[in-house]
Amino acid sequence: MFYTMYLSSVCQRRQWPDPLYEPYRNRNGHYCKVRVNNREYTTEVPYASEALARDGAAQKAYMICRNFSVNDGMFPGQRPGQRTSGGAIQGLPVAIGTGRRSNRSSGASYDTGSTDGTSSGGNSPRSMESGFEQQMQQVTAQVPKPAMRRPTKDEAYICLCRRAPVRAYGRCAWCLRESGWQ
Repeated sequence: MFYTMYLSSVCQRRQWPDPLYEPYRNRNGHYCKVRVNNREYTTEVPYASEALARDGAAQKAYMICRNFSVNDGMFPGQRPGQRTSGGAIQGLPVAIGTGRRSNRSSGASYDTGSTDGTSSGGNSPRSMESGFEQQMQQVTAQVPKPAMRRPTKDEAYICLCRRAPVRAYGRCAWCLRESGWQ
């Protein structure tokens, strides 16, 4: 319930069409597929009711879409076409204009998106193949690297007991040993 509201809020803020839910059921339980900004997210585990399955799909979509500019709508650490542990591919792009409508007459509810005539994906970030990565490599190659140097004896932190330099937790090896640390 809450994640469906969170997901709707993200879509409104980013001016994406409303999420499209496609619940379905098999012998294991209820599942749901949600389409957000022309990407599909699917529940991987069965739920006891259709409402819970919708919220599960909305949760997965919300968790990924809230960082859309970072992960391009894909599951974190996932590449296009790569399956998750549950076997579903999350965040796959869907062709604009293709509706995944059910031929069943079970009344699988399917919201109709935005009615103002806008298409989704207009404000989506470009992929890394658009030259950004190449520009970053050129810029980082031009930035001078700082020289690595070790601190001199005068710059090293000395323990409060003044017997040796600090090893850990602001204490020297002597003090650590005395307080019971190995």
